[in-house]
Amino acid sequence: MAAWRAPLRQALAEIDHERAETLPLRRAEAVERAVAMAGRGGRAAVAEFLGVGVNTIDKMLHLARTSPAVTVRSLPPGTFRRLLAVEASEVAPLARSQWEALAWLIRGIAFDETWINEPGVLLADEIGDAELDAGFDPARIAAACRSWSRVQALAVIDCCLRSDLGTLPTSTEPGATDDND
Repeated sequence: MAAWRAPLRQALAEIDHERAETLPLRRAEAVERAVAMAGRGGRAAVAEFLGVGVNTIDKMLHLARTSPAVTVRSLPPGTFRRLLAVEASEVAPLARSQWEALAWLIRGIAFDETWINEPGVLLADEIGDAELDAGFDPARIAAACRSWSRVQALAVIDCCLRSDLGTLPTSTEPGATDDND
């Protein structure tokens, strides 16, 4: 996969999030402030200014009053994607064939909330149950999975589910070791 695809996909996802969730709420909050500043008859005045009906203003006011504020208690869009990317880049390298075997295995797993607690251990157990070919050195893959922090394991799972293996550290041979091993 071309190296430019993953960053482009990430940027487009952030833009889609902004367009679908953040921007309508920011508009609604701006309308709410304008209505409050206008005082009596503010809904009608703002509706006329925007060229929309009062019902539209009422819907925007409802959205602004019932949704969590955009600027309060919210990390910027893409924060978690960037966190996962950093965590995935810091795991010990595996050979490309090992990442591909792990990704193949991960794509067949039905994930649920139990995976949040110990994803690396559960992934290592899945590797043991899968009976991977010895050429992949499943014991090394399982050991790597067990060594990952919770966030690193979830980051690797995310990369594998998205077929974004190019972002994972790669060694030249299945048995190769790194200082992080």
